[in-house]
Amino acid sequence: MRKKQQRLAAQRARAQYRDSCGRFASARYRSVRVDEKTYKIPIDDKIESGSIVIVGATREQEQKVRRYIKYGFTKSEIRAATKEEPMLIAVADLEDAAGGYDPKNRMIVIDPDYVDAPMTTVHETVHYIKHNGGDKHRGPVTRTHINARDTPAEHNLEEASTTAEAVARCAPLAYQTPSYYGALRSRCTAEEMLRQDRRLFVGSDGRGLKGKRAIDAVEKKFDNSEIAKLQAYGARENARDHSRTLRR
Repeated sequence: MRKKQQRLAAQRARAQYRDSCGRFASARYRSVRVDEKTYKIPIDDKIESGSIVIVGATREQEQKVRRYIKYGFTKSEIRAATKEEPMLIAVADLEDAAGGYDPKNRMIVIDPDYVDAPMTTVHETVHYIKHNGGDKHRGPVTRTHINARDTPAEHNLEEASTTAEAVARCAPLAYQTPSYYGALRSRCTAEEMLRQDRRLFVGSDGRGLKGKRAIDAVEKKFDNSEIAKLQAYGARENARDHSRTLRR
């Protein structure tokens, strides 16, 4: 009983940190897993409300993240994904990743060095929307594959399709990190492949797509994209071949 009380006391532990408005606030920690590593993120109880909650960010960083989400997603998509609880986004140092999404805690984490990269925020938000927003308009490629991540093929397709959707949605498209394009074998550079896919899904480097238009573009054109060639996480087939298997 005493050990249980100690564990509960530890879970209720509070820490002092400066929130996005520069105020000192009482916080609790939430453990988040990104790329097999666990990080403890302080969450301020007082500001955990609203459809999108951003913690650990400066005012400028928060404005940027919110702007990327506004340009990349419809209001109805955000409402559907935040029906049960707010979308929680933390800006925190990550060792080997630009960003990550922890489905167990329903939390997005973005490294402060990548807040200026719209693709990072949009990519992780796509994960969140797919996992929490339902599959109403989604087919076998763009539906969430997170629940089946015990198989390398599903994990690989999840990342490839999420990257494809982020490329279609990001507005404006800003190449600042190779993302999964850096893992593809090609004579083209990662940036060239990313821009090829942008033209495939959207038709230009200008304003991206939102909602059903973005989803339909990826569902219909995914097999012809460069990112569909992704074969990572020990998958025995690339994302395109696995998506074709799911369509049968």
